[in-house]
Amino acid sequence: MNEPVPQPLRVFITGGTAPERAMLRAQIAAAPAHPEVATAVDTIEQATVQEDLFQRLFQSNPVATVLMRWSDLAVIDVNAAFVEFAGYAAAEVLGRRVEEFDFFVDRHQGEQLLDRLREGVSLRYVEISLKTKAGERRLSTGFFERLELEGVDYLLGMIVDESERDRAAAEIRKLAAFPELNPNPVLEFDLAGRLSYFNRAAVSLAQSVGVESLVGLLPADHAVIVADCLSTQRQRLRHETRCGVRTLSWSFYPIVSLNVVHCYVGDITEKLQLEEQFRQSQKMEAVGQLAGGVAHDFNNLLTIIQMQISMLKMRGALPRETLAGIEEIATAAERASNLTRQLLTFSRRQVKAAKNLDPSELVGGMTKLLRRVLGEDVVLESRFGPELPTIHADPGMLEQVLMNLAVNARDAMPRGGRLLIELDAAIVDEAHAERHAQARPGAFVCLSVSDTGGGIAPEILARIFEPFFTTKEVGKGTGLGLSIVYAVVRQHDGWVEVESQQGVGTKFRVYLPALTRAKAVATNSPAATEQLPGGCETILVVEDEVAVRAVARMALRRLGYTVLEADNAPAALRLWGELGGRVDLLFTDIVMPGGMSGHELAARLQLQRSDLKVLFCSGYTREVAQYDGAEGASPNFLPKPYKAGELALAVRRSLNEGK
Repeated sequence: MNEPVPQPLRVFITGGTAPERAMLRAQIAAAPAHPEVATAVDTIEQATVQEDLFQRLFQSNPVATVLMRWSDLAVIDVNAAFVEFAGYAAAEVLGRRVEEFDFFVDRHQGEQLLDRLREGVSLRYVEISLKTKAGERRLSTGFFERLELEGVDYLLGMIVDESERDRAAAEIRKLAAFPELNPNPVLEFDLAGRLSYFNRAAVSLAQSVGVESLVGLLPADHAVIVADCLSTQRQRLRHETRCGVRTLSWSFYPIVSLNVVHCYVGDITEKLQLEEQFRQSQKMEAVGQLAGGVAHDFNNLLTIIQMQISMLKMRGALPRETLAGIEEIATAAERASNLTRQLLTFSRRQVKAAKNLDPSELVGGMTKLLRRVLGEDVVLESRFGPELPTIHADPGMLEQVLMNLAVNARDAMPRGGRLLIELDAAIVDEAHAERHAQARPGAFVCLSVSDTGGGIAPEILARIFEPFFTTKEVGKGTGLGLSIVYAVVRQHDGWVEVESQQGVGTKFRVYLPALTRAKAVATNSPAATEQLPGGCETILVVEDEVAVRAVARMALRRLGYTVLEADNAPAALRLWGELGGRVDLLFTDIVMPGGMSGHELAARLQLQRSDLKVLFCSGYTREVAQYDGAEGASPNFLPKPYKAGELALAVRRSLNEGK
């Protein structure tokens, strides 16, 4: 008869801890053969396998899991995910009741949860807010299930950390909002080049350029570009396309890990226009500097020619053939002088005789002359706005601007048409100023000249202000008309805007600064002077050009003056010191070598002798603009080239000033 199963084995079969079971394995191995022992061994092995499987599943579970004794909710076991989630080590929680820990952010919620668990209710998808050992708040979802194992009740709890999920969702929402709320168009293409995403800004761009579908806005070769970006893993930047009159710039960025390409597109039409305007302005400045330099040197030569012609005429009793030749030379010199004056105007080095003007009176006074210039087949109309502000300008230069614009319009209407001249007060705001490189905010008077001609082709429009550029036949235009307009307006601190449509016509808008009321009441009152042909005073001539100085000396001595000479300002100062200041008039060029200008020389000499009279001359000068209308500055100026008679009148006028 077989012996009964040992009591420890029965304890093991009905339940026991892992250490107890290990001890019993050793006892069973030493026990005598018994039928129940064999059965018990099988049971032990099966229980051991099940326990190992449970432990592996329990510990490998990525969700924080805790096993509690049902009777008192004491913690029996926790897995690694729970340790990471709660921040407590396993040794800190094993054997302790849940109430002993400050797990719950909301204590009332925690007490209700524990009460329901004690009632034997299985709870799933319970939203709870737990605290870690470090005090961090973790939003979680709890799953609690009552289990019975070998006659013992347990409570299995699994806690899913929702904080990371919420943070990830918030990050995803933030990342998704970035392209969606981006004011710039954002697109995404898949591996096949298909459009997989676009934001609202991309739709707005398509609508702004008149494209019904966003697909119609895409570059024709976008699929090729996308494939190339992904295969080479290189960006494609600043790929430009045209959509009507607009220019779009595309940039493609490959995201190789996702097999997609992100694309950003912008309308760069206005940017390109501003860049072109800036380049055009720089080109005009460079050409202007060249023209001014050439004209300055040419004026010195013309001064010599015209002075010699004048002195030859003063001799009298010349043969008729000789006199006729001199007249031909004089006529050619005058034409050359006019051309030089135009170059100086273009380069903004022509001295302006500015004064306060009523623009409506100036333009209105030109009407009769313009009607004769335009001819009978061109209808001239004008419209002036009420209460136009005053401007400070050279009337002769502005008349030239209006004349050039009118002649240009007439040539654009060979079969007749309509020319409209308008004057309006204009307030230029920041938005308007940003659209034109030379514009600026403020109060202006706008002179508009519109024609109904054939318009200007876009490829020509960018060059119309270039000097010597013309579309007319050889011999029918110098190409200086619009360049003079550009230069005069810029010299008056304004700018020109052009709108043209082929087959419709062209409109020029000239903006000139408006004077404030305080400046507008100031008047220009040049002193009336008696003009005498000659005298006996002493004149100090300061001129760096030897030939110009020589003809001036000859002419002045013929008029009875005593003439002293210096080739630059330092030499004039030395001569002044030797003479003890016995000079009545300083006749000096403004721009000279030696490190001192004519204005600086005059200022130093007038410090020593305040009643010294000064007459300035120059082929061009930018410096004279700062003396224009300045208090206490001498208004006497003789532009080059000058004739002997003009020199005599200017010298006498300067000497008589203030008498």
